[in-house]
Amino acid sequence: MTSNRVSSQYGDGEMVSYLANRHKPIWEHMIIRSEVDLTGKKILDFGCADGSFFRVVNELHKFNFALGLEKASQSLVTARQSMGDLNVEFYQIDENQDFPIDHYRDTFDVAFSHEVIYQLSDLRSHGEFVRQLLKPAGKYIAVTGCHVDSPLWGLWAQLRDERGDSKKFPHFHYSPTDIVHSFKEAGFSSVKILPFEWHPSEEFELIPTDPYRAAFWPSTELALEFYKKHKLIFICE
Repeated sequence: MTSNRVSSQYGDGEMVSYLANRHKPIWEHMIIRSEVDLTGKKILDFGCADGSFFRVVNELHKFNFALGLEKASQSLVTARQSMGDLNVEFYQIDENQDFPIDHYRDTFDVAFSHEVIYQLSDLRSHGEFVRQLLKPAGKYIAVTGCHVDSPLWGLWAQLRDERGDSKKFPHFHYSPTDIVHSFKEAGFSSVKILPFEWHPSEEFELIPTDPYRAAFWPSTELALEFYKKHKLIFICE
């Protein structure tokens, strides 16, 4: 477990591709569990990586337009080359980076983020940003299991620190209550929490075969409990 492996893996193309394949059934469940119909809608993905989420959405619902926001420039190169005829735009953005918000204001029916918000230093500011991009009746669906109420978070945070991941992609120790309060302070009138309640199929590699990645999952029981109970969906309206 050398530092060279960390620096070459975290956030690069190989890691993004691995996560896209691993997340596909998770994203499918996220959409179904959130009970949103995205057919003909305009959608936003904050932290879109290589844009794979949009292909998953399109298999379930033929959306009208999508915007992907991402910090890693190398991921966006892949994203822009892989959308085919889907109506998708991409924009590189960091927490404090300028963004043409007036161009996209009141545009989107639904915004998503998946395992992103624990890496943001100011959730209220983030919530305000997303809210301005949504239509008045729009929804923001933010999903994360990286929070202090999860029994796995202490281990994950430690591994990210030890491997150097948190230097490039910092993490913050939020509770679910912190997240709800921040989004309400950002102007959302309602913030509901749903447990993910996902039961992986036998085909899903619950514990990765790669020991480097398997270290995040100390037991099958904890992994199953995480996807059922500790991974959370925040529905902001």
